[in-house]
Amino acid sequence: MGSLVTFSVLPSINDPQCLRAFKLTVGTRAPEAARGKVTEALGKWGLSTLTEDVALCVSEFVTNSLVNDATEIHLVIERHTTETIEIAVWDDAPGMPQRRTPEKTAEDGRGLNIVEALAVSWWTQASGTGGKTVRARFVSDGER
Repeated sequence: MGSLVTFSVLPSINDPQCLRAFKLTVGTRAPEAARGKVTEALGKWGLSTLTEDVALCVSEFVTNSLVNDATEIHLVIERHTTETIEIAVWDDAPGMPQRRTPEKTAEDGRGLNIVEALAVSWWTQASGTGGKTVRARFVSDGER
């Protein structure tokens, strides 16, 4: 059996230095605001090498929320280890995100394919109170 990282090495989820949570104002500037929050958090955590990929993915998640008529959107950015972060976007819009294969000339439909290419993993979870959470995990050494 391989060696395991002990919990004492991992940042605590309750440590405010390892968790950022925001309620985004619903509107056309929400993706930009989410990108700004990601850029700020990753810079403070010394994970700036992830900024471009994570900002693009969070923008896709928030844009999907807007396209699906969300009236409330929340963003969580969490550092799990010194190299691993996770983003989560919760919204109250009905339905779950679906990956599509767009036509070559289509102007939309590529977002979740981009997320899949950039993130180590991504997944969705229905909320018991309505809506859903879409998450993605990133590792700074580029493992995918």
